[in-house]
Amino acid sequence: MKTIDESHEYAVNNLVDTVQNPRRRILVVINQKQALVFRSEVKGTDPEHLFPTDAGDVLRNLKHTIGADATSKSLENFAYYKAVAEHLADADEILIMGNGTGSSSAMNHFTEYLESHHKEIAKLIVGTLTVDIESLTEGQLLKKARAYFLHEPLPAEA
Repeated sequence: MKTIDESHEYAVNNLVDTVQNPRRRILVVINQKQALVFRSEVKGTDPEHLFPTDAGDVLRNLKHTIGADATSKSLENFAYYKAVAEHLADADEILIMGNGTGSSSAMNHFTEYLESHHKEIAKLIVGTLTVDIESLTEGQLLKKARAYFLHEPLPAEA
């Protein structure tokens, strides 16, 4: 665990580095319904909203984990992942947040997609976080992302 002085020194050095050489830090919040893509280093940023469409691409199945259809599967759309990946081309660092675990996690499937189809972008991923994205505001998601990028303790979920 870092001491206050070490944390302050890191933050000051990181701030100096960011001012002299701005990093393009991207937060991707993804589930099967939509992806939000934030420029996390920009205060007051509004996310890009991306939605899956059925583009006739190769589809895979994701398992539902709640509700009466818990044993059914929904289609995973690679065209959706490709569209999200295109928004990451100018990133220096990428943090991905999502909910769900295992076969129901769009975050995990998207990360695997990047590792298979966009290796250069996948190398920029600095972390993945499982959070309750439906219960957090965009501001709270950004606060978690900024803390993660600055290696600070993550704020508790509301």
